[in-house]
Amino acid sequence: FQRAAEKDPNFARAFAGISWTYAQLSILGIADHDRQKAMEAARTAVNLDDKDSFAHLALGRTLNLNRARQESIYELELAIGLNPNSAQAHSHFGIALVHNDQAKRAITHMELAMRLSPSDPEKGPFHTRLAGAHLFLAEYEETISWSRKAIQIYSHWLPHVYLTAGLACLDKNDEA
Repeated sequence: FQRAAEKDPNFARAFAGISWTYAQLSILGIADHDRQKAMEAARTAVNLDDKDSFAHLALGRTLNLNRARQESIYELELAIGLNPNSAQAHSHFGIALVHNDQAKRAITHMELAMRLSPSDPEKGPFHTRLAGAHLFLAEYEETISWSRKAIQIYSHWLPHVYLTAGLACLDKNDEA
């Protein structure tokens, strides 16, 4: 992405990709300072092409990561408006909605993401995000179900946390 941006400094998608990568590094705990780099690159992408869905998706994701929740929702709604078939935009919009106490609405977008891209490489995270939304709504059986689906295909600690929480909330302490 860096090389593409160097070759064409007006290529918005290159900057959106840079943002996505820096945000991911931050999420993985590789480097906290990358959130600022992610924000700068995403803003550059949107400034270069405000009609690019991926640019708004990258900015919305980074804003949510930085807890700018209302701005995040705004950008992610723009991303969906520009590309209603973007599974990633719907999924990340769902995350932002959960963070804004709108988990019921979030589930609709998360389920749509899975229908739009049923074989998506992000299928495990999609399932995990659904488990978290159901946990937020105190729908523990659904939390457990989605967590178990995620664990089967996704080697990450978060679905285990949701599974444990869902089981504990149903007083299934031995299993938890």
